[in-house]
Amino acid sequence: MNNSEEVYNFRTWPNTVASILMTINVIFGILLSSSIVFIYLVDHNEKTSFNLMCAMRAFNNIMVMITSFVLVYIPTTILGYNLLPAWLESILICSSINFYMYNEFQSIYISINRFIAIYFPHHYNKLCGYTATAFISTLLYADRLRNISIETYLRTSKQQFIIYSSQYLMFSSMDVSGGGIVIMGALMFGIALFANLMTFIRISLFYLKSSMRDSRESRGSVRKNMKLFFQTVIQDVLFFIDNLFTFILLTLIEHRFWYFICATFVWQTMHVIDGFVMIMFNDRLSFLKITLFASSPTQLSVVEVSSQRSPARRAPIVIVS
Repeated sequence: MNNSEEVYNFRTWPNTVASILMTINVIFGILLSSSIVFIYLVDHNEKTSFNLMCAMRAFNNIMVMITSFVLVYIPTTILGYNLLPAWLESILICSSINFYMYNEFQSIYISINRFIAIYFPHHYNKLCGYTATAFISTLLYADRLRNISIETYLRTSKQQFIIYSSQYLMFSSMDVSGGGIVIMGALMFGIALFANLMTFIRISLFYLKSSMRDSRESRGSVRKNMKLFFQTVIQDVLFFIDNLFTFILLTLIEHRFWYFICATFVWQTMHVIDGFVMIMFNDRLSFLKITLFASSPTQLSVVEVSSQRSPARRAPIVIVS
């Protein structure tokens, strides 16, 4: 590494490029996720359990962008020093990490939500309806708040804060086992993948059985559900990919810009991609999809304004809400 007395700010190319990349991500990330939250708040037809989870997921994406990148990462990267007190910066970064973890735990619930809707539709309203979803979501937020409070207390008492470094372009003093988080990410992905696979098999079998009655429509529905399935898998694997970069690939190259890519930029980009996916599957924003992909406004038979998972809109498979 370079001399530790060197000032790492916008005059060095890694800091300049990093600040530009983070700023672009912040703009797109907040715009995309804010659109989802806005639609949920103003449109009464959007008040479903899936859309509630979608709005909360988008809200968390926004909070990650603000608490970490707007208030800490970008100004510190440009100026070369930390503007905020260490304890406050630690709370902000810790909060952003927990908003991020909330979304990952929620992914498992969404997978289970779809699974129950397909296989146990008569129990869906009790287990996964709007009220149940709001209750589970409240519990998840309470758990994350508990985690932030405990970690903040422990770090304050030991004076071991999470601090963003303008030299390494990543935060430090995480004090966790990287391998353990990667394993946890793999387990979470495995649970979601299993639930989604079973749901996809059930939907596909239904359409295949109806092929004699309407083969063209069935084949089209299967293709659309297949596309949704792969999109779901891609979103579920984002958490695993992020932690793979942070704790495994980061050690491959000893350069601070590589540290930025693996530990900071990939993490931030995951939230931007998540917001983009929610936009692409939102029927109210279909004009954006038409503009971007020059496609006809054909309604997908599988999507109900969910960030990733929603059952087919065709009986006897229920439409969940």
